[in-house]
Amino acid sequence: MKSLKGYSTLETLIVLIIISIFISILYSRYKKIEHEAKLSIRGREIYTLNLMIELYKSKKGRYPDNLSTLFLEGVIDNKTIEFLNPSKRLKNGKFYDPLGEEYLYDNNTGKIIN
Repeated sequence: MKSLKGYSTLETLIVLIIISIFISILYSRYKKIEHEAKLSIRGREIYTLNLMIELYKSKKGRYPDNLSTLFLEGVIDNKTIEFLNPSKRLKNGKFYDPLGEEYLYDNNTGKIIN
């Protein structure tokens, strides 16, 4: 009779270590790509917000006091609001970027500083 041979504990352990290393490499690459995507979104949002600030100034004759004013006074159209998603990122009158940092706004110049 032939005896059946299975995998030894050492072989199983080596396979698990290789899989763990592979997963950690993939996870670090995923986090890097995710961060780069958020930076890209942040750049587009700053551009969009600057346009909305200029639109506000052309309609009201002055720069908004803060970024929340853009959303509260209805200057921004629905598609832009959907893109910026203020319901999740507007807290205590401050608007936060995809990285969780506050957008700093200068109401004298009408520009986003960061």
